Amino acid sequence: MNIMLHVNPEFKKIIKKLLAIFLIFLVIINIILISVNYKMTYRLNQRSFHVMGKIIAENPAMEKTLYDGLTEELDNKYIQNGSNTFMKYGYTDSSKINQYDSILDTINVSKYIINLLIIILFILCFVSIRSVFKEIYESIRKLTYNAEKIVEGNYAVVISNEKEGDISKLSFQFNQMSKRLERTVKQLTDEKEFLKDMISNISHQLKTPLASLKMFNELLLDGTLEEKEVAVDFLEKSVIQIDRMEWLIQSLLKITRLETGVIEINKKEYNLSKTVIEEVKALEYNANIKNQKLSLYHDSDYVFLEHDRRWLGEAIRNIIKNSIDYTKKGGNIDVHLQERESLIRISIKDNGVGIHEKDIPKIFKRFYQGQNTLRNNEKRNGTGIGLSLSEVIVEKHDGYIEVKSEVNKGSEFTIIFPKR
Repeated sequence: MNIMLHVNPEFKKIIKKLLAIFLIFLVIINIILISVNYKMTYRLNQRSFHVMGKIIAENPAMEKTLYDGLTEELDNKYIQNGSNTFMKYGYTDSSKINQYDSILDTINVSKYIINLLIIILFILCFVSIRSVFKEIYESIRKLTYNAEKIVEGNYAVVISNEKEGDISKLSFQFNQMSKRLERTVKQLTDEKEFLKDMISNISHQLKTPLASLKMFNELLLDGTLEEKEVAVDFLEKSVIQIDRMEWLIQSLLKITRLETGVIEINKKEYNLSKTVIEEVKALEYNANIKNQKLSLYHDSDYVFLEHDRRWLGEAIRNIIKNSIDYTKKGGNIDVHLQERESLIRISIKDNGVGIHEKDIPKIFKRFYQGQNTLRNNEKRNGTGIGLSLSEVIVEKHDGYIEVKSEVNKGSEFTIIFPKR
């Protein structure tokens, strides 16, 4: 990736700061070296003046000789003589006499070397930083490219980065974001399809009762109202169709809200035995009309489960009502509530018309109508929504429903809640 200074302002800003730091550092080093050189020269001069002054004070005739000795080029012969003189008086480290000159020469040479090293160090730092930034900008380029792909709707992009550090973490989070966006878009698409199907299903399901009501009204307007018995029969049928439409709409609204998350299940620790007992009692009237025996069996009056009483109660009620509707007059519906070590089981068993084996996997599908069309010795007019709603509610409670059935022998629906 091209990271020339005129292309990437961020890199340009960092290089400017780095260059400023190096220039400041270079100036400081040179000031220090000049200061040391000045101090060393000053001390050497002071030593020379001290020696020259002392000798002249004692031997004025040596003035010209001393001046020449301090200003002329160094001679190894004289250096050796001077060294021997110092050794004669017990000063063995005679090399210190020339130490100041050596230090001054070293400082002067070192000044150029240090400046050169600083420049080389700056170049090396620049190359290193450029290499690091090249890798960083390459990662950013990949992120930008893949972000554009996601915007275009391609969520299969994956950034592989096995290194450690913040860039790797960013790449990982980018991949997670891509997956989440894909799930979100899919969920929105599914919800859109769901609403589309729901509207289509509602339209289809309401078509029949609306057509019946329209026909009844037309017959009444045509003068059928004069025949009282016929008029009453039409009105009674109209009430049935209106009730059916109301129940259908309410059920569809409930299942739609549950599946789209508009309504949440409010689960609390509550006595499940009481919930089941209330639903069984609420349906005793429906069973008595058909002279059926609705019985409840439970091992304990206190079986606690974290659940939403209203919603789970509706799921249980729909299944029991389904058994009542598809069981002939004088039949039996038995409800069993059992608590085991690892699960809680609610069983609703009847001796009704039963379900064809090939229909069992489909009975929870919304609006599905099975092969067994008889209901109470009459043509069935069910909507196929009750069991679908029950399944959604039970799954929201982390449970599931099992079904066993034989045609003309009855059915058994079992709701199972695993214990945590």
